[in-house]
Parts: sequence; C-alpha cells; structure tokens
Amino acid sequence: MAEAWNPSYIFLASKTGFYFDSISDIIKNKGQISPLIHKNIPLELQEKYLKLLNKMEQ
Repeated sequence: MAEAWNPSYIFLASKTGFYFDSISDIIKNKGQISPLIHKNIPLELQEKYLKLLNKMEQ
C-alpha cells in the first residue's frame, strides 16, 4: 500500500478508540498508529461515537 498509493492513510475504529495515521508513519513507528487528533473532531465527540460503536457491537 505504501508504494502503490503514496501518500495513503488509515483510519481505524476499535473498541478502545479511533486512530488515524499515514502509512509511512505507521511503518516508521513499527506498526504503531496514532490516536485520532483533529480540531474538528474533539475527544468528547469521539467518546460519544465510541459508545455508539461499542453498543452496536453487543
């Protein structure tokens, strides 16, 4: 993916939170992806949707 689509990014929604990073940074950080930090998506909003996501999983 890093070679075919450059730049490329991954958004990951998990039971513990939301994550977003570039493929090149994930590779550079040995597979670690950063938490989603964005001025238009505050932590309070992420927590609201994380609860909804976990509720749908049940």
